[in-house]
Amino acid sequence: MKRIAVAVIGAGHLGRVHARLLASLPQAELIAVVDPDPQAREEIQKLLPVVTYAHLDQLPRLPVAAVVASPTHTHYQVAQTLLRHGVHLLVEKPLASTVEQAAALVELARSRGCVLAVGHVERFNPAVEAAQEFLQSAWAIWGTRAGTFTGRCLDTDVVLDLMIHDLDLVLAHLDPNPQVLQAQGMELTGCGTDVACAWLTTPEGCQITLTASRVAPEPQRCLHIWSTQGYCHIDLGKRVCQVVRPGPKWEQLHGRIGPLNSREQKLLARHFYPQVLRAQVLDFSRSNPLLEELKDFLRAVRTSEPVRVSGQQGLQALQLAQQVQEKIRLHTLATSAQVEETTLPLWSFAPQWSKRQAG
Repeated sequence: MKRIAVAVIGAGHLGRVHARLLASLPQAELIAVVDPDPQAREEIQKLLPVVTYAHLDQLPRLPVAAVVASPTHTHYQVAQTLLRHGVHLLVEKPLASTVEQAAALVELARSRGCVLAVGHVERFNPAVEAAQEFLQSAWAIWGTRAGTFTGRCLDTDVVLDLMIHDLDLVLAHLDPNPQVLQAQGMELTGCGTDVACAWLTTPEGCQITLTASRVAPEPQRCLHIWSTQGYCHIDLGKRVCQVVRPGPKWEQLHGRIGPLNSREQKLLARHFYPQVLRAQVLDFSRSNPLLEELKDFLRAVRTSEPVRVSGQQGLQALQLAQQVQEKIRLHTLATSAQVEETTLPLWSFAPQWSKRQAG
């Protein structure tokens, strides 16, 4: 089997991971890594025996396929250049900085007959795949995605950096047309919203709450799902899926547990699990989501079959993220107006503050 010549554009944290995984795949030939930062190129060369370049126009030959893992604000220009030369692309999320740019890339890929995949890697998380029946029958979801401050991805906000993963899961598993009811956010770094919360609903009435932070004291990625099938908790980081379903006594006792005496309380508490409800940790393959994403992309390049996350789906996730951003903007404006109306001018506190400082 002839290997597919692949280049990685961007040698930051994620670019290095992509390069390492591609170098391990027998169906791929990693021919180049491109990054303008000499230190980033040096780090790659310490890890892998691959030639690095500062710019795309230095490549001695074009790859058949490429992974774009450069900063978000560069996605459009880099992807546009490669697509015009007929290079198949996997672009890390978000597909572009704006909906307009993403739509242009989708159309360009279509017109050039190129595969355009988007790196919404949670679609390949085995814990998510194991929870399909709960996601598709959910009536309430609470998602938390928190990361510690890394200093990376500061060319975008937390909605496009982190929350977009969960927005994509909503689109993929629940409904293509959820409504953003409200969203709030807080900026701490001066580089856009760093903490955000969004409330959504689907036409069928599923209520969704998503929170995201890139300044959390410790990382956390989880989904709580209440559905007609039971309750499901997914730890996306550890790739663990725990479910609670009706037990053998569910039909007999459901809605019929009234006031209990002391003995009955102890007896029922002792046998509630697993008789009324039963908890189970689902067993599934512990695959590497990023590796599976790369395999899916290379398969699509080789066979011309659809990728799991297409450019069009990446565009839809970006459109939903933009709606969240707009709700945050409107809420911030409304809150600022209320503060201006109700708060005393800052100078009114100056005399008292000066006296306390002097004392």
